[in-house]
Amino acid sequence: MYRIFYILTLLYGFYFMTFADKLNNNTSLQFIQKYEAIEEYELENNGLKVLLHHNPSMPVATVMLTYNVGSRNEKDGVTGATHILEHMMFKGTKNFPLDSDLDYSNQMEHIGARSNATTSFDRTNYYATLGKKHVPLAIQLEADRMRNLQLDEKSLASEMVVVRNEYERRENNPYATLQKQIFSSAYEKHPYHHPIIGWKRDIESITVEKLQAFYDTYYWPNNAVLTVIGGFDKASTLEAIKHYFGAIPRSPHSIPSVEIVEPEQKESRFVEAHRSGQVGAVMIANKAPEGTNDDWPALLLLCEILGADKIGRLYKALDDKGLASASYVFPRRLKDPGLIFFGATLTAETTHEQIQKILSDEIEKIAENGVSDEELAQAKSVYLTNLIYSKDGSFQIADLINDGIAIGDWKDYINFSKSIDQTTSEDLNRVALTYLKKEQQTIGWFIPTSTHLGQNSRPENLTAPYYFKEPYEKLDVWENEYKSEIDFTPNIKEVYISKIHLVTVDIPIDQVVSFSGSISAGDQKSLEGNPIIADLTASMLDKGTLSLDRFEITKLLNSLGIKIQFDSKSNALTFSGKFLKKDTEAFMKILADLLKNPRFDKEVFNNLKTQYHAYFLDLETSTEFKADTLLSQSLYPKDHPNYQHSLAELQESLEAVTVEDLKAFHKKYYGNKQMKIVFAGDINSSLIQRSVRNYFSIWNSKEDDALKHSESTVAGPERIDYFIPDKTSISVYMGARTFLKRDNPDYVSFSVANYILGGSFNSRLMKSIRQEQGLTYSIHSFHEGDIFDTGNWALEASFSPELLEQGIEATKKVIYNWNQLGVTEEEVVQAVETIKGKYLVGLSQTSTVARQIHSFMLRGFSPFYIDIYPKLLNMVSKNQVNNIIEKYFNPDSIVTVTSGTFYEDNRILTDIGIELEVPNPAWTIQISDLYEDEETILVIAKVNSKTSITSQVITKISDTVAAKVQNPNKPIKYYVIGEKWSWHSKTNNIAFINSKDDISSTIDKAKPIKFNKKFL
Repeated sequence: MYRIFYILTLLYGFYFMTFADKLNNNTSLQFIQKYEAIEEYELENNGLKVLLHHNPSMPVATVMLTYNVGSRNEKDGVTGATHILEHMMFKGTKNFPLDSDLDYSNQMEHIGARSNATTSFDRTNYYATLGKKHVPLAIQLEADRMRNLQLDEKSLASEMVVVRNEYERRENNPYATLQKQIFSSAYEKHPYHHPIIGWKRDIESITVEKLQAFYDTYYWPNNAVLTVIGGFDKASTLEAIKHYFGAIPRSPHSIPSVEIVEPEQKESRFVEAHRSGQVGAVMIANKAPEGTNDDWPALLLLCEILGADKIGRLYKALDDKGLASASYVFPRRLKDPGLIFFGATLTAETTHEQIQKILSDEIEKIAENGVSDEELAQAKSVYLTNLIYSKDGSFQIADLINDGIAIGDWKDYINFSKSIDQTTSEDLNRVALTYLKKEQQTIGWFIPTSTHLGQNSRPENLTAPYYFKEPYEKLDVWENEYKSEIDFTPNIKEVYISKIHLVTVDIPIDQVVSFSGSISAGDQKSLEGNPIIADLTASMLDKGTLSLDRFEITKLLNSLGIKIQFDSKSNALTFSGKFLKKDTEAFMKILADLLKNPRFDKEVFNNLKTQYHAYFLDLETSTEFKADTLLSQSLYPKDHPNYQHSLAELQESLEAVTVEDLKAFHKKYYGNKQMKIVFAGDINSSLIQRSVRNYFSIWNSKEDDALKHSESTVAGPERIDYFIPDKTSISVYMGARTFLKRDNPDYVSFSVANYILGGSFNSRLMKSIRQEQGLTYSIHSFHEGDIFDTGNWALEASFSPELLEQGIEATKKVIYNWNQLGVTEEEVVQAVETIKGKYLVGLSQTSTVARQIHSFMLRGFSPFYIDIYPKLLNMVSKNQVNNIIEKYFNPDSIVTVTSGTFYEDNRILTDIGIELEVPNPAWTIQISDLYEDEETILVIAKVNSKTSITSQVITKISDTVAAKVQNPNKPIKYYVIGEKWSWHSKTNNIAFINSKDDISSTIDKAKPIKFNKKFL
């Protein structure tokens, strides 16, 4: 490991000198302006724009490079090139090739950075959030891949499988498909017609030559903006920019501009998306102006008034009446004229026509009648508070600046709050009349097709970070062995008020306070009764109290900019959010009212049940949910908190539960007995402590005893295949019980072991399955379900149907090698350094600090564990890791679940049988042929009735075969050759025929299936 860092140091120095030698002596970084906290520069020799926001109080920094190129710059034949090139930018350069272990991804992994890239209509951006001392390295690597990318056939071929899998995963989502079709119809000439990921025909025909031409056209400093935000060293950052980017010349040609203007839309358009599913949807998209248009502040306020949760006009017209499971408004503010989407997801009782009419009516009303002053004030409060919250973290600021760059004005991030504040109701009325015209609408329906689903629970995915428990008295041994770049301990205050564990953390940020808390009233309490009751109770908390109805609550929260979210997890009812320091006492009063005094209005509850019903129907065709559910049911007994009930069970429970059940659950389990709450940010500790004492100290639950459950294992099958039609990507879940809890001293070593296996982009699984073999877009492993109970190791991946078996076998090979051969010293040292680095980066926002400390407290740790955790990692050794793998992981116990549409070699092995009641026990029946067409499985069986009658006794005769079919859940049609009789049969759909010739026309349209005799 140390040898690697030594080589890295030498190489950085050599590369620095190489660039420096190339520099023109006149290279300079010209200061342009300071706009509030942001400084703008430009490299004179090549036109690179640089934006710096230096905030020494931030523990990390974000380096983001934004190129002014997106799918907007593509033409037919090369659609998807921007996105594919984004993938290829991580495949190594001439100076840092992929096989050297010094490529971008590996180096970012080594220092614990969180890095990635995204492609959109108008831009492509690459970013890394990392320790501030590593900013020059990030700048160096971005400059290197701007002009030194290695594009070759081998790397493209391996990455194309990954790109296809990403495309297929997106196509699995019918709502994304509908949105794609709406864009395609709304734009006839403009390249917004093309999906960002590209058309499949162009993706399949991409070549190295096309990508090289695209790269050489757009990847130049004069077509890019470098943004650096956070606690970096300003002098070394400016010097790195000059040295590394200054050596790159300006493009030898002008950057092509997009001159295509979309013709005015003069009549509404309509599209339909027919895909497998259970719940339909309606979307209406109106044309909107270009991103820098002065009408956007008014338009976004209009979107808030229509689409706000609880008090938005669409919510009141649809969700609140039980007519939609969800309504929404989302604007696409683009460089050229974009779209504003208004939409809703249907329930089982509503129709597309009905929902479209309501959406259209609400759009028409606001265009004709305008908005009220109260609605405008509410919307402004929400936006202005959100802008304050957006300054919580270096990445959040960089990302908003990135959005401004994409539309053509980076200063939009700063100016937007002023524009919002100055917008009037007259402005909203004007833009509503201007843009919400029926003739400029594109309407889309998602119409679910009928499906044949399998009849065959995942607990929440708590994948990161990694928590360990060791006796605190051992920690002084390591006190000087690890020096973190941040130290929370001096700023943490911990007190107990009544039975409440309260923690405050003072963080240098202006105004913003984040919170994270819980009480012991989670899903595990539902085990003794209705499995959905805890979740429904949590969902009703913000829908009215004894003193305020649901609309008054939302108006009050919006007026103060307070955000509160409730969530029922397996182990606790959690609540989290943000508020401004000046509203501390008002926030505490509202939170207490919501938790202690829910109204449980019967009408509101019935509407909620309708929405849940639609949500469950939608999950019927989710490959991820189905695979996850089946995996949990294969690993845990039914009384275990980690067992997830089937959708059929949840639907049955939903029908049965009443408001009185919720009231009883609330009375029994809600109280301060195990209440934990953390506040982080611009803290007034004394006021918080006083407010908690005033509002929560007297609040007792009836009981909070832990429920007992079985820790036995389930003897399930090693492989489960679940068919869901019309899916282009198959979800694969694997799992094995470890019986580890997160407070087990061995957990630290197991977590490091799993990180090496599948915990990062450069893990063994990602390197082998994605980077080297190109079989998937994503694969990762983790440990879950281990907060209060022993949990399991799990893996998630997705594969194309034709690569499914190859992907599973390749995955198992990596797992078995990890288990049998163990890990290396170098891997352990690197994993520890990387986890510590990512841990630091993850604590760059007040919200993540509050959540992190709260999660430690849930596990019985001290809040000061936030600083102890990195020291524990330093104690991990190779021998410990390998011993723990052997001790807790048994590869032979792995259960594999697949869910999706299987093709050809991926057909599912299924038992197919026939059973008849006949008048003679000497008769027999035998399946002779099997066929499968698009809709049905055809079974042909022969009855042998020639044996002499021995008795007139009604007897069951049967036969069963094992066959691989594409969809085992299709209806089965039986044809029986032999003597016809009228006795009762438990097998439906039986037709008696004389020979196969009677059904030749049916057989000709089907494919024969091979099968084997099943001996029972």
